[in-house]
Amino acid sequence: MRKLPDEILRVHAILEDYVSIHNQIFKPSLRKVIAVPGFFKPIDFAKHFKDLGVLTNALEEALSTPDRQYLPPIFSEYVTALFRTVVALRDLCKELKSKSEGGTKSYSMSQYNVEVAAYQELVAEYQRIGSELNRQIMAYDFAGGPMDQSQFNRWTNLWIDVASNVIADVADIRAELGARDKLRLAALVFERVELECIAFMRIVVGESRSVTSEGVCYNRLTEVPIQQMSRELQSKTIDLLQETFYLGLFTQLYACSFPTREKISSVDLAQVFRKWMVDAIAPSHVLGKMDRLITDIFQVYFSAHIEPLLKQEFRVGMFGLGRHMQFFRELYLAGFLLGLECDMATKQ
Repeated sequence: MRKLPDEILRVHAILEDYVSIHNQIFKPSLRKVIAVPGFFKPIDFAKHFKDLGVLTNALEEALSTPDRQYLPPIFSEYVTALFRTVVALRDLCKELKSKSEGGTKSYSMSQYNVEVAAYQELVAEYQRIGSELNRQIMAYDFAGGPMDQSQFNRWTNLWIDVASNVIADVADIRAELGARDKLRLAALVFERVELECIAFMRIVVGESRSVTSEGVCYNRLTEVPIQQMSRELQSKTIDLLQETFYLGLFTQLYACSFPTREKISSVDLAQVFRKWMVDAIAPSHVLGKMDRLITDIFQVYFSAHIEPLLKQEFRVGMFGLGRHMQFFRELYLAGFLLGLECDMATKQ
């Protein structure tokens, strides 16, 4: 897999935190700007103002990186556009914070509407540049050579190994995937979602934080955080978490067909990723009852690889095993759901 530069991953984490704040302010209802006792929970503009200040500082630091020659050319433009957007929302929160505290009497609804309209233009601009940045990232060579396909091959091989224990009526699964053009189509999707997957897994293993951290970080179930485990146990744990997630994604790509998957290269996935990051907290509730093949693939992998580690290395007993199994199952379904929501976006 291409080693994505830390600068890109850090900015992506900042983006997720900003989007979470934006959604808390605008998505539920603009009527929440005015607190009505008993009906609407007031928005904590003071907290949002403080948090957005932290994000602007982080983006300023990202903009001061001296050498970006190895990054896509448009990266600086994207960070600048995101910075302006975050600053605009911070300033808007400052006014609303003051008004909610009885300070800015002169801040009228007409001023608010003008500032929101200007802010929305900044949002559209950073998203436009972000779409082009995503395209460049997928094509960019960070290592100075041809793009490495080893990670795609790794997850494909994993899926075939596990699925071969479930799909008994296909003698050569790889040949079948090739004959049905699923290998090529899966590669198209993987190229588009790879960065999002890497950023999500950093949250899962506790290397970065976001609004979804509490729900998807494995550290909440372990006695010792992954970062404090022995190097060997840390490596085993991270591998199992990664394999579980990608097994779910590739189950959607290989076990399920979708008529418009070919169009994935032309779809703007920014909104898909934002929705999926929320859905990934409890994907089983989003998906509902699953096909037997999908659940069997997870069960085979859990029994053969995850359960032994939990019992032997983590000393998880019978009662604790259920909680860990539920976590890994949700992680598997989060990967599956990402593939599904990307497929659904190609229909629009």
